[in-house]
Amino acid sequence: MKKIVWGAAFIGLWIPFILQTNMYPFFRFSMFAEPVKNSIQQEQFYINRKFLTGKEVIFIPEVIGIKKSSLDNLLRNYYYRKEVSVFMEKLKHALPDTMDKSDLVWMRVLNGDTTKVGLITIP
Repeated sequence: MKKIVWGAAFIGLWIPFILQTNMYPFFRFSMFAEPVKNSIQQEQFYINRKFLTGKEVIFIPEVIGIKKSSLDNLLRNYYYRKEVSVFMEKLKHALPDTMDKSDLVWMRVLNGDTTKVGLITIP
C-alpha cells in the first residue's frame, strides 16, 4: 500500500511536466520570469465641467457619491452600449441642486486623440 501511495504521488507531481507542450511555465515562474507589468488601458473616459467663462475642470465623481473607478466603469459601459444620452440624463438628475451653471462634457481619449462624446447643460 505504501508503494502505491508513493508511486501515485510521484506520478502526480511529474505528469504535468510530461504533458506540457512548451517551456512557458518555466519562463513564467522561474529565475527567467519577466517582471509583472500592469497594462495601462489606452482608452480613457472622463467628464469635464465647462463653465460660461470658458474655464474647464475635471468633474469630481464624489460630488454624486461614487468613486472615480466606478465612474470610469460606468462611462465605458454606457459608451459601448451607445447610451451616452441616457447616462448624461441620469447624471444630470444625480447632481446636487446647488451646483453652478455649467456644461458637462463627456470626453474620450485614445492615443492622444480627444473626442467629445456627450454634452449636457446644468440649468
